[in-house]
Amino acid sequence: MAEEYKNPHNNPKLDVDKIRTHLTGLSIFMMGMIDSYAVIVHGTLVSAQTGNLATLSRELFSRNWPGIWKHVIVFIGFAIGAFAGKAVQEMLKKSWRRFRLYLLFQSALLFVLALVQTSINSTLLVFLLALLAGYDLALFRNFHDTRVNNGVMTGNTKNMMSSLFLMIYYKDPVAGRDSRNLLLTILLFVSGVGIGSLIVAVNPIFNLWIAFFLVFTYMAWLTYLNTRRS
Repeated sequence: MAEEYKNPHNNPKLDVDKIRTHLTGLSIFMMGMIDSYAVIVHGTLVSAQTGNLATLSRELFSRNWPGIWKHVIVFIGFAIGAFAGKAVQEMLKKSWRRFRLYLLFQSALLFVLALVQTSINSTLLVFLLALLAGYDLALFRNFHDTRVNNGVMTGNTKNMMSSLFLMIYYKDPVAGRDSRNLLLTILLFVSGVGIGSLIVAVNPIFNLWIAFFLVFTYMAWLTYLNTRRS
């Protein structure tokens, strides 16, 4: 694992651990924005599959057949996205350009979705948003030195409180660090949901455009750093 994240250019400007943290933080915030958009505008979660499957089961046992389909599509989209994200990660893990390539696909998909969001079928749109969520979850899991989940806060909350106990009971500084980092990820997600909800209240089409702008801007910044490497 250490070799995977080695900086091949030995360039202090290209701090890989910092970039991974930035990308995970950006992904968490963006997933909050997109989930709020998906729930308010399209009536379904796209990143939290626990909630999606719970809703699917409720609709199934209520025999609400029309209500099941969208949740099945979301699950399939998320699963395909997670598979694709892991495949991309494995194929590009030895290349410094992997971070920009990760973001290139993400920004391209967000641009297309933002462009066609008012004309595309709602079911297809949530399928593609779920695919994006699965892709992000597979790629962006490290916040500082802590492993996190960028779209589902249940596990983060459980791990935060477990780490908090270990810090208090065993005076474990690593557990204290993990607890702090997990709290930050939860706050980032909640901020994304809140800001996403405010954006939807102003104009729903702005949400995906802003998500695209955030990802594209960070990709451009990485490109700029790479051009200046020694």
